[in-house]
Amino acid sequence: MAQYQYNRPAAYLPDPAQGPFVVPMHTLSLPSHWEEPLLRLYHDGMRHGQAQRRRRVPTAAINQLMRATAPDIVTVDSTARFGSENPWLYCQNAYPSAVTNLYIATWLKSLQRDPDDPETAALLMDCFRDLDTAALGWRPGTVDLLEQKLSPGGTAVPSPHVHRLLPDVLAERIARQAPYEHHGQQLSFRQVAGLTGGRGPGEPS
Repeated sequence: MAQYQYNRPAAYLPDPAQGPFVVPMHTLSLPSHWEEPLLRLYHDGMRHGQAQRRRRVPTAAINQLMRATAPDIVTVDSTARFGSENPWLYCQNAYPSAVTNLYIATWLKSLQRDPDDPETAALLMDCFRDLDTAALGWRPGTVDLLEQKLSPGGTAVPSPHVHRLLPDVLAERIARQAPYEHHGQQLSFRQVAGLTGGRGPGEPS
């Protein structure tokens, strides 16, 4: 096994002569009509004061689930909000309805107060019906992974989506490369799930 005395950081430097780094993507935003039934399920069994303190639907569970099980397919923007046009999911191809439903159903179960309570189970089914996942609309398009603007001081400020998408796209492409030999060993790369938050400095997670 090869032994290394130190690690040397590397940097990704785009070639200006190549122009923009544009990739095809399907995107999905969080529908505005999801928020009310999800909050109803989430608040079920809570005291009024407790529900008042938890006014936002916790999306961390489904974000982490998708990142962990499909890092090479999906990128999650954990700052996405219900009703916003900003994408929540970025995928190479639109997810099949059956796969989307499986993720959603798993998420809803994590929001249940008591899975064995018949009333809670009925509330979950009502919530799933109200979400109407069959009507989800994936939007095909392209995303510029080098999109940026200038700060007042004249430095480049990458667009928020770049902080998440660019590492994921590069990791997926590196993982597709054939193995290579280094110090007599066959080496290859695998893509693993990253953190769901952190789109860049100052961004909420």
